[in-house]
Amino acid sequence: RGGRGGRGDRGGRGGRGGRGGCGDDGDDDAAPPPPPPPVSDDGPPPPPETTLPPPANDDDGGNVPPPTPQTFSLNWRPQAFAPLTVNTGDSIIFNFQTGAHTVNSFPNLADFNACDFSGATSESVIGPFTYPITEPSGTVLRFACNVATHCLEDQMKIQVTVQ
Repeated sequence: RGGRGGRGDRGGRGGRGGRGGCGDDGDDDAAPPPPPPPVSDDGPPPPPETTLPPPANDDDGGNVPPPTPQTFSLNWRPQAFAPLTVNTGDSIIFNFQTGAHTVNSFPNLADFNACDFSGATSESVIGPFTYPITEPSGTVLRFACNVATHCLEDQMKIQVTVQ
């Protein structure tokens, strides 16, 4: 006779008894094995996800996404302008009528304060004019109009800081 296997050798099955030994008593109480994974005819698997570089960290160690470029629109006419702070990648639009005003940039604060256009760069005499901010953080830009006395009257001049 066969060895011990569950309830013994019922039904004339010799050997180890039952249906497979190891305590299997031949009853069909156990769940069937899981089906094999489906075979896909959709082609090759998708490529792995692309890994982006980590975002910059702020002073507290948290992640800060890069700033979204912004466009600053100035109504470039005789009036006082408050200083402006921008980021690299932003743009400034000087809205003015061609022939009525100009946009000039200054190489230094002294020339800007004195409205000395001798070393200034003429950025545009045609309006509207868009100035793209390509300068790095820490740069200070200075713009003014050289028509009539607009600059000397502290009108139509603006200082822009790139942060």
